[in-house]
Amino acid sequence: MRISICSLLFLAVVVSRSAAQTQQPAPQEGHLDLSLTYDADRTNLTTGNSFWMQGGSAEAVGVFPHGLGLVAELTGLHAGSISSTQVPLSLVAITFGPRYTWRTPWHPRKRNLSLFGQALLGEAHGFDGLFPSSSGVNNSATSLALQAGGGVNLGLSHRVSLQLLQVNWLRTQLPNSSTGVQNHLGINTGVVFHF
Repeated sequence: MRISICSLLFLAVVVSRSAAQTQQPAPQEGHLDLSLTYDADRTNLTTGNSFWMQGGSAEAVGVFPHGLGLVAELTGLHAGSISSTQVPLSLVAITFGPRYTWRTPWHPRKRNLSLFGQALLGEAHGFDGLFPSSSGVNNSATSLALQAGGGVNLGLSHRVSLQLLQVNWLRTQLPNSSTGVQNHLGINTGVVFHF
């Protein structure tokens, strides 16, 4: 995990330095954004019990005119031990949906901000954990994933932005010994590449 984070930071610095030297105009509507982020996620095991998971995500965003866009997001999270059970948990969620982005006007000598909000739907797959069922206990399970949230990006150059903060609520319905519902509060930061 540390090697991945260091590699991402190194790549962001190299790309931002090369893009800053070319001083091109701002990204136009009708392009593709790719982002890589570090994610910290506060989630619940059952009613009243919560724990932290860590991981990362990758997003591809097709940006269209008037701030509209389509998002495809892949998120991977892991906890070595959930609550006091000493049982690990890993989660992968794949979600898709619309995004609306508002951008400040671009100026080559100033940093521009973009604010976005999104609503995504997809699938979550939990594994390396314990998921009770009518036939016993399984070590993996799959459920619907519903995600809503937003964030703010700071433009560093024509090709690179820093994702200052993204906050998401993710709802999954993996089997547990109580409600069968998990609510996740995710906080992300990372780098965005514009193509």
